[in-house]
Amino acid sequence: MTEHVTDDLEPYALGALSTEDAERIAAHLAACPACREDARSLAEVVGTLPDTVPSRAPRDVLRDRILAAARGDVPADTRPAAAWRIPFGRVRAWPIAIAGLASVAVLLAVIDVDASRRLAQATAERDKWAGIADSVSEGGRWWYMAGKDELDGAGGTLIVPRAEGHGPFVLFHDLPKLSGKLL
Repeated sequence: MTEHVTDDLEPYALGALSTEDAERIAAHLAACPACREDARSLAEVVGTLPDTVPSRAPRDVLRDRILAAARGDVPADTRPAAAWRIPFGRVRAWPIAIAGLASVAVLLAVIDVDASRRLAQATAERDKWAGIADSVSEGGRWWYMAGKDELDGAGGTLIVPRAEGHGPFVLFHDLPKLSGKLL
């Protein structure tokens, strides 16, 4: 089976995907009961969205302005005055090219800052896990815990490291998805 399409289910339910992506998601839903159930739940939510906001008719003035604009018979006093129009004359390409290059440089700088921030976060997380691995490598006390009832088959290991400055922690495995419960 292919990977679940969880990230694409919201736009699929809203009808915001391209035809090609929508067909791909529909094909996956035909074969995947878990994603199909998620898509059904999202479709129910999307179906109730119009009922969450009370309907309100637009004011007559707004309606008349929209219809007048559509017909093209907007009164002269509401049109922009000619004095506000700026004649550009001849536009040279090099100032536009420089502005485009400057905007690309700013965009690349923003991307670089974001990448640096994410790298720092990943490094900090790696160092945290390395510290845990070091504390476990020095020995300590370990207890295995087996799941009961609806957690049957799951388990965890409580580790109290001997290393100074490291507190106890639990490594869980095979935890089922618990619906409607917060632990």
